[in-house]
Amino acid sequence: MDRRGIFLNYRQNRYASPERDDLEKVPHAQLVEAIADRLRRHFGAHVVFLDTELRTGAHYPSELRRKLRESEVLVAVLHPGWTDDLTDRRMRLRPDEYDWVHQEIGIALREGIHVFPLLIGEAELPPRNRLPEDIRDMSFAQARWIRFGSWEQDLRLLIQALEHHVRAAAVPEMKVPAEPALRPRWEFAAAFLLGVLLPVGMTWLLQDDPWERAVFLTALTIVVLLMMVLWAGGLFLLYRIRRWLDTVDEAAAKIAHDQKSAVIIGSTVAGFAVAFLFTDNTFDSQTRILLLAAIVAIAITSGAKWILRFRTPQDWPKSELPASTTNVRAELDLVAKHISGHEPLLTRLQRDQAMFSLRQIEETTAVLERLAARGRWEWLRSAVPWGWANALLIGAVWGAAVGSVVNYLVGGGTAWWAPPLGLLACVTAAASLWGCTEFAFLRQRWQRSVVVRAVPARLAELTERLATSSIAPSGERQSDVRTAADGGVRHGDGHLDGAQALGFSDEDADHHGPAHGRSGGARPGRDATGTGGGALGGHGSPGRS
Repeated sequence: MDRRGIFLNYRQNRYASPERDDLEKVPHAQLVEAIADRLRRHFGAHVVFLDTELRTGAHYPSELRRKLRESEVLVAVLHPGWTDDLTDRRMRLRPDEYDWVHQEIGIALREGIHVFPLLIGEAELPPRNRLPEDIRDMSFAQARWIRFGSWEQDLRLLIQALEHHVRAAAVPEMKVPAEPALRPRWEFAAAFLLGVLLPVGMTWLLQDDPWERAVFLTALTIVVLLMMVLWAGGLFLLYRIRRWLDTVDEAAAKIAHDQKSAVIIGSTVAGFAVAFLFTDNTFDSQTRILLLAAIVAIAITSGAKWILRFRTPQDWPKSELPASTTNVRAELDLVAKHISGHEPLLTRLQRDQAMFSLRQIEETTAVLERLAARGRWEWLRSAVPWGWANALLIGAVWGAAVGSVVNYLVGGGTAWWAPPLGLLACVTAAASLWGCTEFAFLRQRWQRSVVVRAVPARLAELTERLATSSIAPSGERQSDVRTAADGGVRHGDGHLDGAQALGFSDEDADHHGPAHGRSGGARPGRDATGTGGGALGGHGSPGRS
């Protein structure tokens, strides 16, 4: 059976006196509701069950049985005098009555559900010889305390202990972003060869006269060479202003995804509108308005899905964080906003989401660090389609330059400066290619290095904030502070090690006294006497007193 949840077992009423049969409310009953409320806030309302949640008209035994068997943990809340109340209830039960507290614990032990005693105040875990035979194993269970003056600390320890037994809500399976693979060298050689053959082949197909071919190839050489020079100059400028661009990138990472989407879509639509309305005189105004409306409708329709994808809460965190500086910075900002938005205390799911995202950032930053350590040739081989574009362009310049010189000479040209001019074009193209590669490489390596150096401090800051704003899923502390009277050891977190926890027999356990476990869960339950059946399987309606 797929179990998930916490079932609270507690005694709600007890007999007022040995001589009277009327019941009185146990003082700790309202405390159980406070514990349940705190557990719901951490684990989720649907995870914690208290009998007060039963629907009106529901069949009490059937609902309790179903809820109990769907649970992973039963937290038995034991108040001072719990053992005496249990004995007193058993002695007064009529043949057609049963004790819910007793029955629920018995079913949990038989079904293999973890039983977690929670001791209130000065309550003690009862010894085996004072428990009914079907629930004697509860004396071996690990226990926790809720004590006067340490409510917050004890509840945090209780929640930490319960997390070992209560299944967490699912978070995505983390996928570490793959590093770009190195492309084979032959692909770049093929791109260069294609660049050489493309202009030469086009001129041979389109022009018959060598002189016209030379003019066409010369013009093509000038155009492509100018593109490469401008490209190299632009990359040099970007490298020089890299610090300012990095500041812009950092600021852009803090903008919400839906706002980015709105800006991009709005700018696209506005650009189309301006270009269409003021530069195109082919159509009349009515036709242009209709086309503009179609463009806007397409942009909004396609953009709405994009915006909604980022606005959907369950989409965060995503299973994979792409290895880019902007993504890492944006994710850091998302975690900071996530923590701030749910302070002062995050739930378990909110904490797990933040922890998942922080681990994801750490893994992606490690990938960025390895990418930043790559050399120029490794980077160029992995920067697809950057490498292909460079190889194609320089091939086009060289092919056009050499082809223009050859066709010039074949067409009867005799100027001595034609071959050196073609050689100069080839050298300029090579220098431009080097500049494009160098400045792009230096800029990406610098930007990645900046982010890689900044991330550890930011991760430490967010981890500290998360630790102070949530209950950490840490293990139990082992600092011994005092010895219990029954021979067990009480630790700093309020748990006891007792004789039965070491596996003694019943006789040994009875001799050594009450058994105390080390850690436990807290789950309040109910106490009611019902008629018509037993062990949650009865068909009569239980009485609530």
